[in-house]
Amino acid sequence: MTKVFVASSWKEEKQQEVVQFIKGIEAYEVYDFKEKETFNWKDVSPDWKYWTAEDFTAELEGNELMSTSFQADMTALKGCDICVMVLECGKSAHLELGFAVGSGKRTIILLDKLTFVEAELMYKMADYVAIGLDDLRDILEIMQEN
Repeated sequence: MTKVFVASSWKEEKQQEVVQFIKGIEAYEVYDFKEKETFNWKDVSPDWKYWTAEDFTAELEGNELMSTSFQADMTALKGCDICVMVLECGKSAHLELGFAVGSGKRTIILLDKLTFVEAELMYKMADYVAIGLDDLRDILEIMQEN
């Protein structure tokens, strides 16, 4: 089975659609960070939106929930064959795609046909940029053949 890591945002509604779409293609196993719902900033601190830099770094270093969730995501990311970043997403997903690129993993950025895209030069790092799910399926088939 080819392992796929879907990098996206908790807020991105298309994330679940993409996960289910890839799961429906034979020969792919998909990591879904939402499946276990192991992490939510509210569980770390109800004041998380108002942290100072010092608050954030203290929690980043010492919070067990953050450490456990980070390790689960990193284990899946290190073990994947393909990383698909679903836009719109935030900083974490961009770091995940960057890690995948730097690790020599195959990478795809998925754009929505109906959404305006903010231009980003560094997206040239990705192996492919897919426009919609049909394009994503075609690219995954090409990757499977190679």
